[in-house]
Amino acid sequence: MTNRLKIVGVIVTISLVATIITVSLLSHRTSSEPVASVDGIFIMQDEFEFYLNAYYVAETYSYYNREFGIEPTEDFWTSIYDNGTPLDYIHNQTLTYLTKIKTELGLMQEAGVLVQVSFDQLQLQWREENKNRSKAFQQGKPIYGPIEYGLQEYIEYLISNGKTRLKEKWISEGVISVTDQEINDRYKLLRTTNYKYPDRVVIEYMEWIYSDEDEKVVVNMIVENLLNRWKSGMGLETLLQQQNVEGNVIKRVFDETTTRYDEQSFLLRETAYQLDPDLSVVTLDTGHGLYLIRCIERENERFMMLDDIESQIRSELFQIKYDELVSKEINNAELIIYDEIIHKVFPI
Repeated sequence: MTNRLKIVGVIVTISLVATIITVSLLSHRTSSEPVASVDGIFIMQDEFEFYLNAYYVAETYSYYNREFGIEPTEDFWTSIYDNGTPLDYIHNQTLTYLTKIKTELGLMQEAGVLVQVSFDQLQLQWREENKNRSKAFQQGKPIYGPIEYGLQEYIEYLISNGKTRLKEKWISEGVISVTDQEINDRYKLLRTTNYKYPDRVVIEYMEWIYSDEDEKVVVNMIVENLLNRWKSGMGLETLLQQQNVEGNVIKRVFDETTTRYDEQSFLLRETAYQLDPDLSVVTLDTGHGLYLIRCIERENERFMMLDDIESQIRSELFQIKYDELVSKEINNAELIIYDEIIHKVFPI
């Protein structure tokens, strides 16, 4: 366990340091050669180094430790494991990711939703954005989001917004469309899985609080006595009256409308969903009190109505069609790799 914790600590530290050093290198690099191109859009060496170090150093260490039990060594990146080196692995991971990014950026530029898509231009925009945010902050003006973006964070923000705008443009121009029949078909297909409400469970319960082990013994005796005398179908109020025991019976409903409040009574909810009406009375020990719980009502097979979620399904289908179209473009993208340059790129 200790060694694994050390490895995780090393990986996290390496990742953080690599990101800082990479940004520093980007600030001082005087030239950058193309590592690859995607449909004619170049992936430059500084860009490749940035994504490689920001995203995949820690992931690569984790992968080789998980799959082969390998710890980082001086010759880690060039050693052969399972017919390949970690350097090959991290190059392939980075290329796969950048092929996707460059393809989407190209589609955004073609659609006119993003004008600047080169790595140099994105960095210029990033610095200008941070300059404007810093100035607004000093002047006491409202700022939405962080006062200063990291480069990785800023690019992800731009790409995320670009995806949304590209999808909206494709929808408005009819590049992707959704019919009523497709909505009906998806609803029928996923009605019993994606569009099903949780069961509605109604319970009644009593709780006895204890503060120490002595009180817990007393409470246990009360609860055990009531359990032994409960009969199928008997309400807890009736049980209390018959046994001449003081207590308050509380009714509680669990369904989709109560989810936001159920976090404070997670154990009670989990127990309630295991019960069926009148089959048994169960106890629950929370560590500070004992519950006596009975299910009095349960409603299954509750489904959302199509009219209520039609817009949701339409959005889901638009997203699916957007992803399919982008994936098709990625799969058809022409990737050219400049081996001599890419082999110069080592993780920091």
